[in-house]
Amino acid sequence: MKYLLPFRTTFIKNYKTHLYPMCLPFELDYDKRYHFITQKENTYVDSLMEKAYQKGVDPTVNAGEGEFGKSIQEGFEKVLDIILSKGEVHTMLEVGSGTGAFVKLLRDKGYDAEGVEPGKSLCNIAKEQYGISLHCGYLHEIYFRKKFDLVFAHGSIDHARNPELLIKQMSDVAHKGSMMFFNVPDQSIPLEVGDPSMMVHQHRSYFTPEMAIGFLQKLGFSEVDCWKSPYYARYLYFWGKCPDHIKLPPTEKTENDNIQMIPELYEKKVEKNLSYLQEVIDDTLSHKKSIGLYGAISYPFALLNWRGVYPRIFDTDQRKQGFYLPCNPSNKIEHPEKLVEKPVDQIWIQAYKYDDDIRSYLKKLGIDAEIISYKDVFDIEGSTSFNKSDRSITCFSSS
Repeated sequence: MKYLLPFRTTFIKNYKTHLYPMCLPFELDYDKRYHFITQKENTYVDSLMEKAYQKGVDPTVNAGEGEFGKSIQEGFEKVLDIILSKGEVHTMLEVGSGTGAFVKLLRDKGYDAEGVEPGKSLCNIAKEQYGISLHCGYLHEIYFRKKFDLVFAHGSIDHARNPELLIKQMSDVAHKGSMMFFNVPDQSIPLEVGDPSMMVHQHRSYFTPEMAIGFLQKLGFSEVDCWKSPYYARYLYFWGKCPDHIKLPPTEKTENDNIQMIPELYEKKVEKNLSYLQEVIDDTLSHKKSIGLYGAISYPFALLNWRGVYPRIFDTDQRKQGFYLPCNPSNKIEHPEKLVEKPVDQIWIQAYKYDDDIRSYLKKLGIDAEIISYKDVFDIEGSTSFNKSDRSITCFSSS
């Protein structure tokens, strides 16, 4: 199924000067070579995405900064300890360094660490904020005089059109037999429940633990393993020992029925979820009630009909506040504390993974509003045992 999704590469300061289209097509596919879920190739979308990467997409959440950033650092250090226990490491290279937070962290620990980042604006932030110089460009464009003991990609390979090619390039600058590790969003739950927020143009590949492990094994990695972070960020880490020669590409395309069916099943669940959310919008607006969305997620504005009455948006990330999302020209992103002085009748908790944390925060703020929880909606609407009578549990008081 083809969707028309908001194209969000940067948060919008001024709609009149925004460089990119508001919406672009999006379609899921299945990679028969390596058996994971992909975003179907679209040359026009990909060309805009490459333009955005070179200019610089939204600044990443810096490791150690804020609750989310601290969670990211905890997960990173946990996996780093696992990798370091497998062999001596002195030189490190991060591919897709963002604003350079991990490179700075590793240098502070005494390692010889370097980073590669294609986004010029992010390289500038790395220099201004951390005083470090990243190699600005794509990995295949950079010449290194040395090989590295550890090459890793934290939140990068799922953005690559062909992640196997990126891993091949990473292996070319790594010592033979060294370990590599990767970090991606764990898409197990979104795929299972039909969470539409999983679909964004920046993410070209979608992994579950089984897909990630199988992917590395097909490339010839040994000692392959993975770890699902229990921390706030809840990322998927996977790693393995790099072979002397990456197996690229497989000699044959084979089908895995269990994985091949996932996009179709996922889309059916997405349609159920969207259908229910549209009913909520229609009912709420018919009663002249206001809606606020907690979490700066773009898809609701293109996939749902707001009848011209756009909701307010709230997020604790200061980098997002004061900016617009695509397809919602009416409301800038606000800090949730604004709900205290100017409440809404209904709040949608959009972040499935962080539902409990957001509930606790709203309760701490003393917010008393009807809550629509995506977690509850998706768990019921996206389940195979869906029963309309169960819908009542999706609405409740935050108090």
